[in-house]
Amino acid sequence: MRPQVASQLKNLSDIRARVAVSLPRKEAQITRLKNGLTVVSNENYSPLVRLAIIVNAGPRHESGDQRGLSHVLRHTMELGTRDYSGASISRRLENVSCTSTREHLIYSLDGLRETMYNFRLFGHAVSASSPAPWELKQIEPNLAWDNTLMADQPNIRMLEALHDAAYKGTLGNSLYAAPYMVGKHTVEQLGAFRNQTFCAKRMAVVGFGMSHGEVEDISRMISNHVREGSGSPVEPAKYIGGSARIGTESSLVHAALVTEGVSLFSKDALPLAILQRAMGTGMHVKWSDNTAASKLTQAACKVAKDPLAVSCININYTDSGLFGFHVAAQSAEMDKVLRALVAQFGAVTKSGLTQQEVQRAKERLKSSLAMQHESSVDSLEDVCVQACTQGTLSNLEETLQAVDKVTINDVNNVAKKVINGKPSMAAIGKLDGISWLEELM
Repeated sequence: MRPQVASQLKNLSDIRARVAVSLPRKEAQITRLKNGLTVVSNENYSPLVRLAIIVNAGPRHESGDQRGLSHVLRHTMELGTRDYSGASISRRLENVSCTSTREHLIYSLDGLRETMYNFRLFGHAVSASSPAPWELKQIEPNLAWDNTLMADQPNIRMLEALHDAAYKGTLGNSLYAAPYMVGKHTVEQLGAFRNQTFCAKRMAVVGFGMSHGEVEDISRMISNHVREGSGSPVEPAKYIGGSARIGTESSLVHAALVTEGVSLFSKDALPLAILQRAMGTGMHVKWSDNTAASKLTQAACKVAKDPLAVSCININYTDSGLFGFHVAAQSAEMDKVLRALVAQFGAVTKSGLTQQEVQRAKERLKSSLAMQHESSVDSLEDVCVQACTQGTLSNLEETLQAVDKVTINDVNNVAKKVINGKPSMAAIGKLDGISWLEELM
């Protein structure tokens, strides 16, 4: 190394040593304002600040002519309020997004600490949105584009059909506004839905890289624009079971077969998550055939010659869930694959898992939880849902300890209870020669 370069590197390290500051570690804080709005902060000293506002206003809360309003709300954040025009909001808020689960809307904004003054505008834009009729017309192409993208993704269409078949309304409502409803919603309908759902006790404000005082300050401002209380009562999810088949010309078929799983807060949630890892959740090593770690892949590969992909799915909501498998395979082999996977699930209910399989699944689950905790994007959504639904935050170390305490009997018992439940099925693709749900079971 040249002496001049070595000298510069030494000077740089000396400068870093002088400016290094020992910052105290801060745990996540959670409080409630007087009106019930939940406030969460996680000061991680990151130069990138993330603020999220989560509202219990997903499509499960739609009824009648409200179908699709949550989809509309995903695109109204950059429209006008009483105090700011849509152009002013769009110009000042760049890294802003809104995602939706079937239960929640999650608005988020990323920015540098130097631009934190924009976070107050973000809170105002979400909580005080008041679009004019002509502004709703402006977002119609966005809704149509979302539907077009969804129509080109068979896995998403299949999951939408699966929920519609499994539930009566509520969790069966689509994440997307039906094409015939695009342009039909009015500002009055949107305002009524917001009044029912954008209420203090149904909302949480979560800040990463921000002090708790800063998040509380933004939360108080948001409280000025939302109703107090809990809004309209939440209709319980009703699992009914059923099947849906969508025929297309594609020879690659996507299919899912599930039974009713457990809720987020069930005592069986961890045992079922361990069972999911034991059955297999897709590839974790690039180009791997996944046969060593997945019981489902092992079963499918025994009857199929062409490439396929299969994963155990475990979807949890606040009062229900879905558990089963999702498989993508060629139409000519799909019927054999489905029968092999159903038989594999049945074998687990009869002979159960071994201690070695349960232990290996526990390690996979703990690894997944730890890696999720490392990602600020993944952990932000998880913290948002926890704050909005139960008002408390789970500790990673306590969760990992709880995983270790789950016994083999816990896992095998929940397998029998869940897998033997009433099934639901959805499939999309060229379905000729593929058995119906009743024939598979």
